[in-house]
Amino acid sequence: MRKSMLLMAVALFSIKAQAQWAVFDASNLAQTIKLVGEAAEQSRILGDTYDELKKANQMISEVSSKLKQVSLISEVMQEQVALMGRASNLIMNLNMNAGDNYDVVSAFKKQTDQIIKMNNANVEFLKTFLTDGLNMSDGERLQLALNIREETKRRDDELKSLESRAQATIDVLKLYDKMASQRK
Repeated sequence: MRKSMLLMAVALFSIKAQAQWAVFDASNLAQTIKLVGEAAEQSRILGDTYDELKKANQMISEVSSKLKQVSLISEVMQEQVALMGRASNLIMNLNMNAGDNYDVVSAFKKQTDQIIKMNNANVEFLKTFLTDGLNMSDGERLQLALNIREETKRRDDELKSLESRAQATIDVLKLYDKMASQRK
């Protein structure tokens, strides 16, 4: 009997426990549910923020495009003012330096007036741009501004050529007057 009890005791202590009890922790589950809810809310907020940032980026792009167009129009207007100033300077230079050669002065004035008249079409385009520009598409506004700039460049090139010819004529007239005064 002693032997059998001893055997039973050894058998009892040598058996490993294999089973585990399932433990349910209600507070842990509640905390997990709360964290998942907060994560979902943060995800929604991040999505909303992303959408707002996309809208802001689009608005900035549109404003940037408008600023570029305004800058272009400002440059075109400055080119118009510069052209008119050069034409005015040419007329003053002719009046001051051509002496009694009214026919020459008159011919250059007529050519200058013609350039100014042709440039007035650009001024009218600018008026259209400033009044009807809001009704145009971005592409139409840009094309109109580029057309005005191109026409202004042509008129400016014509005026430069006229200035050069006028200066050469003035130089020849002065030389002629100098030679005539030396003969007397």
